[in-house]
Amino acid sequence: MPARIPVVDDEDFGIVGHNPRLCQVRTIIHTAAPSDASVLIEGESGTGKELIATALHVRSERAALPFIRINCAAIPSTLIESELFGYRKGAFTGAHNDRRGLIEATAGGTLLLDEIAEMPVYLQTKLLRVLQERTVRRLGDEHEVPVDFRLIASTNRDTSQMIKDGTLRTDLYFRVSTVKIVVPPLRERLDDLLLLSETFLLRLARKYKKPVRGISPGSRSILMRYAWPGNVRELESVIEHAVLFAHGEYLMPEDLPDQLSTSRQQNFLCVIPPYLTKEDIEREAIAQTLERTGGNIKKTAQILNYNRPTLYRRLRQFGLRNSA
Repeated sequence: MPARIPVVDDEDFGIVGHNPRLCQVRTIIHTAAPSDASVLIEGESGTGKELIATALHVRSERAALPFIRINCAAIPSTLIESELFGYRKGAFTGAHNDRRGLIEATAGGTLLLDEIAEMPVYLQTKLLRVLQERTVRRLGDEHEVPVDFRLIASTNRDTSQMIKDGTLRTDLYFRVSTVKIVVPPLRERLDDLLLLSETFLLRLARKYKKPVRGISPGSRSILMRYAWPGNVRELESVIEHAVLFAHGEYLMPEDLPDQLSTSRQQNFLCVIPPYLTKEDIEREAIAQTLERTGGNIKKTAQILNYNRPTLYRRLRQFGLRNSA
């Protein structure tokens, strides 16, 4: 039967999973959030970097103040400077009024610079000066204005390579990465995939008023075999598609998007959760075979190709039968 859908603890801020690396991320959030230390979040697109940034803000003493986000990759390089630093009337063609930038607008809150590595190098120098002196000068202005904000930056790029290439200033990197959080991609925490899938399913089933309450074994197998290049964001989209097209209580393979069924997949007889040792797998095989045979030692030994003394020895080793 499909697994029971778990309840997510609100204390996790919607960051779902029990993978050790993700647990470490949560520990860093709880430790770093109350401080004013700058935080750099590194991770592939779709891994949940903005969710982590939000958690850092709402856990901080600045939570009641503005949380402003800007995506450095989504704004033309010619406009980033005026967006961040603001300008005085007449500073350039089209500057008809004074305008404060997002750094000033943060006003004691938190500023998230998403994809900071896409910022032009000359602006990195200007940002570094703001972080060091805590003052900002608008374009076309002679005066500097004191600013108070906490900086969180994120990137999906390899920062070490960018520093080598000269596209990311070393001094800025060290200034923004007082605390560094590396978010693992979904393919490296497949032990959380079903928990995430079922969490999305529960929420989306309520949203669309669908009677879906679980994921079929066949669908779970397909989900576990997929490479997930789009990470958690792609998984959420896949589950939303499946919920919309589901006709019964469980998500079936035919409900899943085409890219999952057409991707290269090996025909495994079963899907083994990651991070299990050989002993873990053997123990589970014996325990499940015993259950299917109703505890019949002879049949279990035949199915698993053990002689009976070896099976008894394994039972004692794994604590499956105290009387064995």
